[in-house]
Amino acid sequence: MRSIVNILLLVVINVVFVYSGSATGGEEKDDKSEKGTSAEGVVEEAPEEVVEEAIEIEADVIPELTVENLKLQLEKAGVEEVDVVLRQAILETGWFKCTSCSLGSNNLFGFFYKGKYLKFDNWVESVEYYKWWQDKLYNGGDYYTFLKKVGYATSPNYIKHLESLKGAY
Repeated sequence: MRSIVNILLLVVINVVFVYSGSATGGEEKDDKSEKGTSAEGVVEEAPEEVVEEAIEIEADVIPELTVENLKLQLEKAGVEEVDVVLRQAILETGWFKCTSCSLGSNNLFGFFYKGKYLKFDNWVESVEYYKWWQDKLYNGGDYYTFLKKVGYATSPNYIKHLESLKGAY
């Protein structure tokens, strides 16, 4: 969601630049003098249709965490082996109900660093991270073999648990 807001702000700034003739109202300023400009101030100067579009995008909320929504988000993100990855999230979070797992950090997949779970602002960011991780390490082939090879889970029965979830949702 943060990346969408950042892109939106760049679009708004560019529109303001085009409509005003320059980003600084005709005066040349260096980047340091613009640091105090708030996003709210920029949006107030934008044409009405741009402001309406900004409100629509910012009003776009993170969907409820359900199996269906997670599957849609995995597909949207371009994650490979969606069904296996979906089962990973189900297993790691106890069907999205655990209270003492990584879910409290919006981390659906149990990623950790230096003994602590990675924290995300929302569960969608967790999916984006998974996609980044997968792109970095996965080169095709059997996904279960890949998960074993990279040491994704410490349990020797992890793959069996994943396979047992086939068709359970």
